[in-house]
Amino acid sequence: MKLTHIVAGTALVLSGFTAGSLAVGLSASATSNSITFYACSNKTTGVLSATSTKAPTCAKTATLVSWNSVGPQGAPGTNGTNGAPGAQGATGPQGAPGTNGAPGAPGAQGATGPQGPNAPTGALFVVSGSQCPAGHASVGQVQDYNSLYAFKLCAF
Repeated sequence: MKLTHIVAGTALVLSGFTAGSLAVGLSASATSNSITFYACSNKTTGVLSATSTKAPTCAKTATLVSWNSVGPQGAPGTNGTNGAPGAQGATGPQGAPGTNGAPGAPGAQGATGPQGPNAPTGALFVVSGSQCPAGHASVGQVQDYNSLYAFKLCAF
């Protein structure tokens, strides 16, 4: 069997490769660690001999060559296309209650209510201040316990 391998611009012809040598080469290249292989290359014919993982002593008519089982890292490939969208997921759990909102704006002034009934004769009402409204007579004055506030008693 013949195998052509280019090393440093020279075409090398491997001949006499046994099945055992091929198995060693394949198992070495299947590992992730790089293994260096050595051989003696005939300077005239380029035929390799003494292939091994240890550097042999080559005759004066041969040159020591080497290669490894793991080549240099290749360039990154291009990005693949996007996959199809996935299925709809299940509904998630209820979230926590939110915070209270800000108070609303004050409402509009309500309409004036209807006239109330007249007070019974002889009734009194209390006003804060020093005078009863016009048309109502003052019938007395009341002060609170601490004498801080004064109220007028006015007749209807």
